[in-house]
Amino acid sequence: MGKPLVSVTMITYGHEKFIEEAINGVLMQECNFCVELIIVNDCSPDSTDDIIQNIIKKHPRGNWIKYISHKKNIGMMPNFVFALNEAKSKYIALCEGDDYWTDSLKLQKQVDFLCKNEDYGLIYTNANIFNQMENKFTGTFSFINNEAPKSGDFFPSILLKNYVQTLTVLVKNEYLIAAIQTIGDSINEFNMGDYPLWIEISRITKFKYLDEVMAVYRVTPNSASSYSNLEKRYDFLQSTFDMQFYFCKKYSLFEIYEKIQTNYSGFLCNKVFDLNIKYIDKNILNSFKPVSIRDRIIKLSLSFRWVYKISKVLLKLNSLLKKNVNIIKI
Repeated sequence: MGKPLVSVTMITYGHEKFIEEAINGVLMQECNFCVELIIVNDCSPDSTDDIIQNIIKKHPRGNWIKYISHKKNIGMMPNFVFALNEAKSKYIALCEGDDYWTDSLKLQKQVDFLCKNEDYGLIYTNANIFNQMENKFTGTFSFINNEAPKSGDFFPSILLKNYVQTLTVLVKNEYLIAAIQTIGDSINEFNMGDYPLWIEISRITKFKYLDEVMAVYRVTPNSASSYSNLEKRYDFLQSTFDMQFYFCKKYSLFEIYEKIQTNYSGFLCNKVFDLNIKYIDKNILNSFKPVSIRDRIIKLSLSFRWVYKISKVLLKLNSLLKKNVNIIKI
């Protein structure tokens, strides 16, 4: 095998039921260039390691695989960054060990586009969603992608919503390296490693959305963005808002900041209502700067123990309050 043009990074932990399908989705790729698959196992407690070793030995394309298994568990985020740092090719693709690709021409189509369009640095596609708990497909990511620009400049609108499905991405490594260096240790403060990277990369290059389903995103009880546990789900969403506020402040995006604050006020209200909690952590409350009448009402209610009753009223009035357009500067 010659020098790889594409490195595919695959982090895995406890994926014995899914890892073979994930690996086969990469090894089935039909392309006129060399590919390497970098699998980094974060000390899985199950038989994930045995399955990977067996594939390397028996699969005709087992020599595509560069396999690293940590002796101690280092955690999802450090493992994610570790895997990216192992990738040295011109282009980088990502697929976690519980997701998989379905189109054998995925990499070829994406490389062809980036080679022909030098002003673009990242291309991603649509993907099916498979709910493992219900054992059925529940749709695609088109409900998000329909709101996204089809191509061109994604910054700063990507701060309002992450349009990019990580398992479908192909990105130029030079931009990925630049983003990792720019973010630095701050990446460990967030509950997701991909979204901050797309934000930073969108500042320096154009994105392309290819409207084809080329992969499957698997929803499991442990999926970070799809926690069945409400408390974990809200913790993840809180981290998302923290990250959005971080980048708004970093790049002085005050107009975007105000839009996110509006979303955040609704999030806090729903959190109190769903979790039946009496008050929000003071540090979170102090970081919430109201920018509208609606925000002021919500912050006032969150400051008192009778917030649960207030939140019920606010939720009923939510559609009316959203129509408020008078922004109050503080």
